[in-house]
Amino acid sequence: MKAMIRCGIIVSLMVSSCIGLFDNGFDEALFRKERAAWEAQGLRHYRFVTTYSSDAFGSRPSVEITVFPDKEPEVVVQREDSGIEEPYYGKTIDEVYQYIADEMSNIRANYSIRIRYHEGYHYPELYSISPGGDVDGGWGGFTITEFEVLGE
Repeated sequence: MKAMIRCGIIVSLMVSSCIGLFDNGFDEALFRKERAAWEAQGLRHYRFVTTYSSDAFGSRPSVEITVFPDKEPEVVVQREDSGIEEPYYGKTIDEVYQYIADEMSNIRANYSIRIRYHEGYHYPELYSISPGGDVDGGWGGFTITEFEVLGE
């Protein structure tokens, strides 16, 4: 019985000492706050330009997306031979947020995440994910380089 208690204490100490060890940089509270601030604006007509990148493919051509209130977003790829047919992370800022939320629910602890939000409009203007700790090198992600409100 004493051995079981000792094992329990040792395991508890090991687990508690590992809390925070796999901090991947994702701040869920900030993510929720920025997403709520984005949604509160009620923007339904806007244009943004996204550049994708990955270690496997390097920098990819930009994609310009125009979001309309009552019809499908218009997607224009900078180069036809780029291999990009549809935006990987979403065709609206709402879809981008949902993509990140889905990724965070499936991410392993050994991945590093970096998200930078636009101060005024609260969309994720930079998203980078990489295995291990080298988030600056980036394994994949996107940058929203332009954003313009076209109407309400």
